[in-house]
Amino acid sequence: MTSGASGEGKTFVTINLAMSVAISGKKTVIVSLDLRKPKVGRYLEQEETRAGMTTYLIGETNIENIVQPSGSTPICILSPAGDPAQSGGIAHARPHKELFDYLRAHFDFILIDTPPVGLVSDALLLNEYLNGALFIVRFGQTKRNVLQFVEDLQREKKLSKLALVFNGVKSRGKYGYGYGYGYGYGYGYGYYVEDDKKGKRNAV
Repeated sequence: MTSGASGEGKTFVTINLAMSVAISGKKTVIVSLDLRKPKVGRYLEQEETRAGMTTYLIGETNIENIVQPSGSTPICILSPAGDPAQSGGIAHARPHKELFDYLRAHFDFILIDTPPVGLVSDALLLNEYLNGALFIVRFGQTKRNVLQFVEDLQREKKLSKLALVFNGVKSRGKYGYGYGYGYGYGYGYGYYVEDDKKGKRNAV
């Protein structure tokens, strides 16, 4: 999952998609690789530990030590722990093949929350490991010129099987939902609800 800028719903989409897949019985893991502004662990009430993605990426721990259950939801998380700045970003991290080989051997679905590709190139560096990529655009916030950027990514094949997710569309249905969602689920798990934000001019 990536986007053009912060606040467009990458983590929102990642968590809700992961919950949907995990509740269906698939072993699911979220890899939190937005190292500069990690949110996944906080939203899923993950316990703070000394070991996490940052310590793995700089070679201070093994993969087995950083796969953590999320607590109230049936998914696992690989989330930053400690100082995210220590990793130096994805570009300066240890090779990723070992990580993804391990995850593919232990999970059915791997969802990666990456930094906005419009700000840093980290997401592009993972392309060789991806089966597909979702680019999140947000109603009333994402600038129209970002769509040209997405088209360039598709044409130049910088992200595999790139698709758009249009997030935060204002519903006019009888339930009157705003920009976020509040659906409950019969299995006792709730979907993460995104904060409401005002729209901006020149946005999609």
